Amino acid sequence: MGYFPSNQLAWAIATPLTRLVVTTIPMVAVVGTAAVGKSYAAGGLISGSYAAGEAAGAIWLTHKLKQVEIGRELRTICLVGAMLLLLAGVILWFIPSLWLGAAIAILVLGAISSPIPGVLRSSATQMTSSSQRILAIDNVVNQICWVLGPILGVVLVHQTNTVIAYLSLALLLLGAAVVAPLAIPSDYRHESGEGGKASFRPIAVPVVASGVIMAVTASFDTLVPGLLTHWFGSDEKASFVLALLALGSVVASSVFGIKKSWPKPEVLAMISTVFMIALLATVGSVQSYSILLGVAVLIGVVQAPSMVLRQVIVSDLVSHKRRASAFSLLYAAGGIGYSLAAGVTPWTADMLSARWASAVTAGACLAILGWAVCLQRRQTTSE
Repeated sequence: MGYFPSNQLAWAIATPLTRLVVTTIPMVAVVGTAAVGKSYAAGGLISGSYAAGEAAGAIWLTHKLKQVEIGRELRTICLVGAMLLLLAGVILWFIPSLWLGAAIAILVLGAISSPIPGVLRSSATQMTSSSQRILAIDNVVNQICWVLGPILGVVLVHQTNTVIAYLSLALLLLGAAVVAPLAIPSDYRHESGEGGKASFRPIAVPVVASGVIMAVTASFDTLVPGLLTHWFGSDEKASFVLALLALGSVVASSVFGIKKSWPKPEVLAMISTVFMIALLATVGSVQSYSILLGVAVLIGVVQAPSMVLRQVIVSDLVSHKRRASAFSLLYAAGGIGYSLAAGVTPWTADMLSARWASAVTAGACLAILGWAVCLQRRQTTSE
């Protein structure tokens, strides 16, 4: 028992350090690339390369980590990641014409660092008897980082320069290299190789729901600026609207985590996820700023049980040895869902309208979620 407090403290430090890197990179990439004379599109490609690498690595790399060496491997990942961040910053600052080299460095960074969230979440659930509470805390940290990260990225570039911004992120990973290995409990269970790889079909619903939840979030995030510009002539209030969504999720997660466990988590998670989709379907039809603020808060509040319970369900269904891989599947699905919706929703809004964009995205999310339910039920029936 003496090891638990230090493990938990290390987890509480390593989690925000590593999440801040993830949430800050998009704006550092976009704004930092523009600051050296290249286009926002080039910055968007660099940002997207991180998401692409992250999704691939979460699926293919996590289960290859070795249990007896996982602390050392986490340290190595953080150290190499810090060097890749510094390399990307140096390329953009000194030879911006080679910005594709920075994109490759960030792609590799996304791939190699992708196991970190899954391993830390798996460690957290193995350090406590109440996985729901620790995962609720994890969601609070995650949402706070998503509020602070984009702001921090812009401030770092504008108040210093591009290379200093990337160096700052590298320093966060260097800090994580010190504390992340200490977050692994001595009795941590993880199986390497194919035996440690989580199967998709038995956890299809929570994994797909993870992608759906983040797709709804991305669709809302990308519809808000257009709606505000239509009403007010600018999107200056967008950050406040999006912050309300994150704040609603943070508060709801905090309250939700007070209760040690909830009955029928699968039912509650499904209801909250479908409610999120229904709220998204109304966004494009919203006619006033005050109603938009209310929808933002509601999506954030409903998002909390959706996000926490999908992780609780996976934690209950998957053995300790496969949890890191399973949590990485959740993480990858969320990244894929956010990236796809962030690209498709604005395009649909431009081609058709905001009303059609929210309805089409909501319909697609509902259809994909229904497919996952059918797939998982067939798996259960066959067993």
